[in-house]
Amino acid sequence: MGKLSSVRLGSCFLVASLVLAGVLGCDDECVCPGGDEGLPPDGWFALNSVPTSRELTSLKALDVNTVVAAGDSGTVLRSTNGGDTWTLIQLETTAKLTDLTFADADTGWVTGNAGVLFKTTDGGMSWDALDPGTSGDLRAVSFVDGRLGWIAGGFWPEQDAAGMIARTDDGGLSWTARSTDYQVNVLWAVDADTVCAGVSTGGVLRTTNGGQTWQEHASGAPSWLGGIFFSDPLTGWLSGAGGALIRSEDGGRTWTAAGSGTTRNLTDVLFRGAQRGWAVGQLGTILQTADGGATWTFRTSGTTSNLRKAAFVSDTTGWIVGTGGVILKTVTAGDPR
Repeated sequence: MGKLSSVRLGSCFLVASLVLAGVLGCDDECVCPGGDEGLPPDGWFALNSVPTSRELTSLKALDVNTVVAAGDSGTVLRSTNGGDTWTLIQLETTAKLTDLTFADADTGWVTGNAGVLFKTTDGGMSWDALDPGTSGDLRAVSFVDGRLGWIAGGFWPEQDAAGMIARTDDGGLSWTARSTDYQVNVLWAVDADTVCAGVSTGGVLRTTNGGQTWQEHASGAPSWLGGIFFSDPLTGWLSGAGGALIRSEDGGRTWTAAGSGTTRNLTDVLFRGAQRGWAVGQLGTILQTADGGATWTFRTSGTTSNLRKAAFVSDTTGWIVGTGGVILKTVTAGDPR
């Protein structure tokens, strides 16, 4: 911003000097060029080069240029220029892809319905199928590093053992699973020992010994949970049905509701540091906080599509994906100038 402002100011001085010198002919309507010309848009703006209209459900920003998204019918999108253009990568499945994570810039995993699980080792350019040992819908994935990670999901409609959580210690080649009473919708591996999983009733399953035992905790959510995020080992957030935004300050053991100001379903929540955060959801809803979630402000999305997932690569640059192939971007943290 400072450099751009200096360029515009310098341009104005140059034009003014030329006019005074008589080099430029200018009538009374002559104005100094500049204004916001050349600046990227403020707030959230739609990217128009997306090569699909399929629903996009998940998203990861690997750096300021490399962004990977996944969605319906085995669709993966990858950009290497911050979203200006996208490459469509069709995985060998027609299943809906549900969640996406990366352990580093090269190594990532994507889950899908009907037991679909793929892994990449080249930053999302190519993907290999893995066997998770279940035919249930995989809804969530979270890895601590390139070897230790978790997947979770369930069956719809619910069966006797409605859900499952599985652990791998070899990057996804083999899995050790346990059943759960409810479907698992969201999952976050805080570290090698502590994992929190949100289930279809709004409750939270939590382990502090690497999955040997699990405890169920109430979150206060009215029903399902759509998003989970930990900004540090103690501070966690959940988002869900009816505008639920819920905070933990003890690593997921107890949860307290935070007023979101909306009753629309919220499918994702994330933070950059302790203070600045975003939540997205139904009918183009974008919420933003600058005070650690004490208050939330609505931001204009320019769409009525259901927004599914957000990712930020810096305090100012982020993306959101949603239904209809919608991808939004901001370079101002979502703030208007």
